[in-house]
Amino acid sequence: MKKYFLFSFIVVLLMLPEIARADGYMPFMNYDPFLFFAIIVLEMFVLYLTLGKLLKYQIRLWKIIVAVLLANIVTYILGALIFMLFWGRSLNVLQMESLVFVTSFFVTILVEWLVLLLFFKSVSKKDLFVSSLLMNFVSYMILAYFFIERFLIK
Repeated sequence: MKKYFLFSFIVVLLMLPEIARADGYMPFMNYDPFLFFAIIVLEMFVLYLTLGKLLKYQIRLWKIIVAVLLANIVTYILGALIFMLFWGRSLNVLQMESLVFVTSFFVTILVEWLVLLLFFKSVSKKDLFVSSLLMNFVSYMILAYFFIERFLIK
């Protein structure tokens, strides 16, 4: 019964567009909620591959799901705060969003690593950092595509 409740809770969270947004840059993108869901699932998959398959740690799927969801909720909120840091500066939209994008990338890696540290105490800090780096590299490559499409391809 507890597993069913946890699964239901996660599904509800994923269906709320404001919470399902992944990464620090996501608050500024107005795209299909499926993209946000896909990025979270992709990050879960990358974390599972790096920790479970590549590095041979014994990890539970539910821990991956909860850790990645919490990490993305935290970075979503921080992304909004990062945006506020750059708001009102004398920059054009491309300059401002470029700064937000790059800053969000690095902050997201660091913050998601810290969240992962809370969940996976038996995994080395270095391995978790590498996992966070890979998770965010993959997800930000997808975001970079939309960023480039939005500003640079006309």
